[in-house]
Amino acid sequence: MLKLKSFAPDHLEEDAQQSDFFHCQKCGLFLFGKPRLADRCPEGPHGRPVRVALLRRDCDDVIPIEGLTLHLGSEHHISAAKRSN
Repeated sequence: MLKLKSFAPDHLEEDAQQSDFFHCQKCGLFLFGKPRLADRCPEGPHGRPVRVALLRRDCDDVIPIEGLTLHLGSEHHISAAKRSN
């Protein structure tokens, strides 16, 4: 069975490869900022999780892990979350 090297669309593959976000294709677990665990899923012998690019749905911004807290706390993000509720 063919395995994807990332779930990112072609134009976001570079962002995915540089990210510290990982996704296990078997159990669905997302790992954030755990590159030392990228060689295995901590939930079992599922194989190697793939890197993913974290996108914001409203604007398709790629959010790197070091900017996640700042981005989620920004007025723009908080306003968008309030509008969607």
